Amino acid sequence: MKNGWKKELLKLIDADVLPAFLGGNKTDPDGNPLCKTFVKRAEPIPKSCYMTNKRKKLGSDFEKLTILPFSKKEISFEVKGANSNLEWEYEVKSRDIAFSLHFKGENLEPVELIPKQRIETFFETEKGLFKCEKTGTYTIVLDNSYSWIYPKEVYFKAAIKPSKYIRSHNDTSSSKHK
Repeated sequence: MKNGWKKELLKLIDADVLPAFLGGNKTDPDGNPLCKTFVKRAEPIPKSCYMTNKRKKLGSDFEKLTILPFSKKEISFEVKGANSNLEWEYEVKSRDIAFSLHFKGENLEPVELIPKQRIETFFETEKGLFKCEKTGTYTIVLDNSYSWIYPKEVYFKAAIKPSKYIRSHNDTSSSKHK
């Protein structure tokens, strides 16, 4: 229907309401048939509204890991003090990586504490904290075994920190809320 579209449009919209450039009678107060005062045309999007691929600058304490397709990287921590905190932060340069956390105590079988889950860190770094209630080996696994083609560039840091909430034996203050 290349021809006759104006006639069809006028069947649906009153000519006094339809802008002149579409076949109606309506114009701007100054007589402009393009009706710029009430018909907004597409304009270039301001650069200030563009999304960027720039990421925040990661500190020098991040380690760069390259995890090849069909492989994984295990990072283990020996926890010697119960109730310590294992803290981690990581970012994948592109795509995603599978993350899990495992524990192996003395004379015990390994246990999966945080099940494997694929995480995309495109918009911000992934941060986590796990309270290590027992002593033993805690292992973070960054797994790219599901990828057939893409190696993953991961920026990673982790540390064991003593709990801030452990009271010393000399602390006699009450922990009850008033």
